[in-house]
Amino acid sequence: MLLDSKIYSVTIYNDRALVKRHSLVSLNEGEHQLIFENLPLSIDENTVQVSGSEGLILYDVKLKKNYHKEIPDEKKKILVDEKKEIEVLIAEINDNISNTNKEKDFLQNIAQKTAESPKKSMLSFLVSEKLTEMLDYYRKRLDYLDSEIRNFNYEYIKVEERLKKIEIELKNFNQNQLKTKNQVELRIYVPKKAELNISFSYIVFGASWRPAYDLRADTETKKIKISYDAVIQQNTGEEWNDTELKLSTAKPHISAIKPDLPPWYLSFHVPVADVYMAEENNEEIDYKSKKRSASPSPKIMASGKEGFGSMNLLEKPVAKVESGATSVIFAIPGINSIIDNNQEHKVGITSFIFDAEFQYITVPKISPFAYLTIKVKNNSDYPLLSGKANIFLDNNYVTNTNLQLVSPQEEFQSSLGIDEGISVEQKLINILGKDEGIFSKKNKITHEYKIILKNNKTNSIKIKIQDQIPISQHIDIKIELLNPKYKEDTNELKINELKVIEWNYEIEAGKIIEIPLKFSIEYPRNEIINGI
Repeated sequence: MLLDSKIYSVTIYNDRALVKRHSLVSLNEGEHQLIFENLPLSIDENTVQVSGSEGLILYDVKLKKNYHKEIPDEKKKILVDEKKEIEVLIAEINDNISNTNKEKDFLQNIAQKTAESPKKSMLSFLVSEKLTEMLDYYRKRLDYLDSEIRNFNYEYIKVEERLKKIEIELKNFNQNQLKTKNQVELRIYVPKKAELNISFSYIVFGASWRPAYDLRADTETKKIKISYDAVIQQNTGEEWNDTELKLSTAKPHISAIKPDLPPWYLSFHVPVADVYMAEENNEEIDYKSKKRSASPSPKIMASGKEGFGSMNLLEKPVAKVESGATSVIFAIPGINSIIDNNQEHKVGITSFIFDAEFQYITVPKISPFAYLTIKVKNNSDYPLLSGKANIFLDNNYVTNTNLQLVSPQEEFQSSLGIDEGISVEQKLINILGKDEGIFSKKNKITHEYKIILKNNKTNSIKIKIQDQIPISQHIDIKIELLNPKYKEDTNELKINELKVIEWNYEIEAGKIIEIPLKFSIEYPRNEIINGI
């Protein structure tokens, strides 16, 4: 028995989708074979699941390809009919352009003859005033015809563009897909006559979704509103019309089996030349003693290549697992339709309003600007997945950024762009070289800078200033921070292991602050230092 089925739910993952269909059917007691046709070719045959009313017994379920000589495709028929209509319209436009040009040529010819030789013209009986009126008529008529030709050409361009789009869509129709469809065949037993609800589901490939965000920060309320959207695409071979839509953060493409660590072997380095010599002499190397012995074939090199190949294969799933997130399903409100055309469809997921901590950060050594940043805590129950985010500050678009994964209750930071209301400058005060003496044989160079900040805004600001001193990579290179004086980290001054210095200031409106930075580099006189 052939049955129709309707899609009632679709759950989309990042590279596939779970589609659920159902059908109502009245069946008598006994065994029945039910066939659901016109299903997409992108179905994963190992994922077909069947459920139904209580009492039904499922004997067998199969996914089979159904071959047709012709499959009536309404979408293709509509495109073909529209193409024919456009081709007729193009022919009509070309005829109109041709006829208008002919009339224009005819009038130009008559007007020229009339103006050159009125006495020999067919209009020679006209008096001079009538001739002037006639020539004026010709001119106006020619202007009108030129306008008509322009309109026809404009209409032709628009219609031709639509024709090209239709031809591309028709070309994209896969001929095999038009002649081949999947079908699900069920063999069930019904204990008594009843109207039954039979549902089945399957995984299809060719569908995906990704998150997209709008971050709107308000400097007055110190709040940030995050609009959490999804961009959906699907090219599965079926239309999702008026269906319940869900989005999942699960990663079904990642294996559920944990990876095993391969043995980690260490051995002495053997120069390549020694290996080649051993191969040429048909010898085997004892890597512990580095002694050679006779061997019928160089098997060590072959097994070594196989080992590296296995290790590379194991590393790939580990990298994917690190980018995973807690599995959450977003049920999109209402009924949605996603067309099978691989175009982007944007749907809203939810929105949040969080408290935001605003702070300026500047790195004068690299950029003469102060960057406004916010620190936000995700107080929702939803993870914010990695995705593109548009940044708005006080309802003005600023820039876009890539938001990294933020788990529930986790803090994250985002930059809101530069604020030119704060001037930033780093000045070189002095670079002083000093010879430490004949006996010490050392050079000492002192670098002195001044960082100048001015708050041109009408309110006070909190700002973090970052700079650095060099890191010595040799025992004979000694670096000393002379200013600022540092003993340990405080709220106002911090230095990390990479020798990045961080000052934290609050600058009142209209005020200027100056921050000194001074350090020395001491090294052997006969050496040249890289990186200064």
